[in-house]
Amino acid sequence: MKKKTSDYEIDIFGIFLNLWENKFKILIITTAFLISGYLYYSTLDKNFTATTNIKPISIFENQKYETYNSLNGKDFSDINSKNLLNLFMNSIQTEEIIENAIIKFELVNKDGFTLEENYKEQVKKTAIFILDKITPPLLNEKDKSKNTPYWKFNFTINEKKKWRNFLEYLENQVNESVRLYIINQFNTKINIYNISSKFRLEEIEQSYANELDDYKIATSYKLAFLKEQA
Repeated sequence: MKKKTSDYEIDIFGIFLNLWENKFKILIITTAFLISGYLYYSTLDKNFTATTNIKPISIFENQKYETYNSLNGKDFSDINSKNLLNLFMNSIQTEEIIENAIIKFELVNKDGFTLEENYKEQVKKTAIFILDKITPPLLNEKDKSKNTPYWKFNFTINEKKKWRNFLEYLENQVNESVRLYIINQFNTKINIYNISSKFRLEEIEQSYANELDDYKIATSYKLAFLKEQA
């Protein structure tokens, strides 16, 4: 038993001695593995979830439309934060705008598809997925800490810059869509008003012409009667 214990102790001492003599080699190897691991990790795609809030315009921006709204008739809609937000949300939920943004900023890698048809189908699915992530404001009267006063949507992506560019492009396209809608709506109502005014003017002119004809006829009858009496 003593012999075995002595051999065991000698083996442990030999191991530690060997490790000490090769400490620099071990350090170099360990460092190399750590560097390799760091480089590998740095090349991995790091996904993050971006939360985007869609807020109405401020009260200061809202004041810019007061003059226009004051001149509006009953047939024209006011331009205010509520109406603009509704138009914005209706426009942003159009799949075509989302799909164009996905294609422009390559949120779907086209190289992974051999057929154009499959690529377009995946773009469409991604657009629907993004739209499904858009949630309306939530007001919880019982627990106000759970309130979410704004429209928002969450999306997981691995490139912050690409997502930021995607959002900026989307905002510009939707704002332009809203602007054109308001202009077209205004022009349409102006045209309807002009046509209606034209018809009313024609009715007035026709009514005046009819009354003038009636007057001429009545006058001719009176003159004829006076001649007979003379």
